[in-house]
Order: sequence, then structure tokens, then C-alpha cells
Amino acid sequence: IADSVYGSVFYLLTGFHGAHVVVGIIWLTVSLVRLWRGEFSSQRHFGFEACIWYWHFVDVVWVTLWLVVYVWFGGWLYMWWFKMWDGDIYSFKYPDLKFSWYAYIQEEHCPSWYKVPDWLKP
Repeated sequence: IADSVYGSVFYLLTGFHGAHVVVGIIWLTVSLVRLWRGEFSSQRHFGFEACIWYWHFVDVVWVTLWLVVYVWFGGWLYMWWFKMWDGDIYSFKYPDLKFSWYAYIQEEHCPSWYKVPDWLKP
């Protein structure tokens, strides 16, 4: 955390998302208890439906967090954007672009089990 802003932002975003997950688990538990007590019917089920929508929101936030933290800030997309940008926001060197299913993670943040193909490294 003390090394860079990246670590602080990572823990802030992960903690904030974790708080949303905890709220969702509590809400699911309350909905389950209400379901067992027979408080939901085909006409009266907004509390359960709102819980479902909340979990969809948490899913979308998780995917967005993954893209931002691992692909944009710590990955090849971030490096590509600033490496290819030469002062004009519309001029990119497209032949240099390498698409891949792998997200390039900088060496100091890369776990030992994560191997990036050599052709993808900048």
C-alpha cells in the first residue's frame, strides 16, 4: 500500500465491493427467512425481486472492477494506451497492437503461477 497508489486503490475497491457482498448475503438470508415464513406470494414479492436486482448490480460491479484493476490499471491495456498514444488521441499505431485472452500483468505484481506468452510482452 505504501509503494504506490495502485495498492491503495486496489484495497479500497476490493473492500468496497466486499462490503456490498456482505450486505447481499445478509439480504439473501433475510429473504430466505421471509420465504420460509410464507411472506412472499405471486403478487407480493418485491423484496425478493429487489434482492435479485441487487445481486445483478454486484455482479456488474465485480466485472467492472476486474476490468479496471487487472486489465486497465495493472495490465496490457493501460500500457498499450500510453505506449501507443503519441500526442493525438486519434492516432494509434494499430499494427503494433497485440490482442490476447491474457491480461498482461507487470512483473512485480505477477504471481508465480501466471505466465504471459513472450509474444504478448511489450
